[in-house]
Amino acid sequence: MKKTSVLFLIWGFCVATVFSQEQSISKLMENFHLSASREKGGMGNQLDYSNIPGTPFFNDNFKKGEVTTTSNTVVSNVPLRYNVYADEIEFEEESKKTFYLDKSTVKSVKIGDSEFIYKAYSMNNKLGRSYFEVLLQGKATLLKQYRVQFEEAKPAKAYEDPTPAQFKSATPEFYIAFGDAEADRISSSKQLTEILSDKKTEVAEYMKKNKLKIGNQEDIIRIIQFYNTGK
Repeated sequence: MKKTSVLFLIWGFCVATVFSQEQSISKLMENFHLSASREKGGMGNQLDYSNIPGTPFFNDNFKKGEVTTTSNTVVSNVPLRYNVYADEIEFEEESKKTFYLDKSTVKSVKIGDSEFIYKAYSMNNKLGRSYFEVLLQGKATLLKQYRVQFEEAKPAKAYEDPTPAQFKSATPEFYIAFGDAEADRISSSKQLTEILSDKKTEVAEYMKKNKLKIGNQEDIIRIIQFYNTGK
């Protein structure tokens, strides 16, 4: 009788634990996506992507990834996809419904080998917020902003064939961030050295000596790595 009671208690504890975990996961997921109405709302999801050439996505297929919330809660093994055109991280439930992650709760997102953060940035004296891929971390953090443009269909003109609507990848932008301050877009070599003002002369000489260009990703990684480490 005692043995049966003990087994019953253990079974009851396990069931309660599993139920509690399910409830916690369910509650946690509420922090990661919005209501089902958001699934079809917003500029990025008003288009039928399947009929448009090109892609709006960083990764076309969902990949298992990891989400860290602003409260430092980590959820792994989550099917994720970055919609660059809409600037939204999409989450796929078991029902195959797609939702956007709630940006206000996102600290960082890992999709495959890429890590993204949602951060404020400054461009042409205007502030905005966007997802960025983290290329290099340190005193200065190097960020990459992907861009996809949607081009409307164009009717036929004299001597010109009609052009279908399409998604086209635009040249990515590179930004530098210091801590929690907004990221600054790198627009020129001179402006880059101004951002890295405490080592302005050293950085300028390093760029000139090694013939580094700010439009080349490998070059700009070398520049920021030199700024951070002196190597």
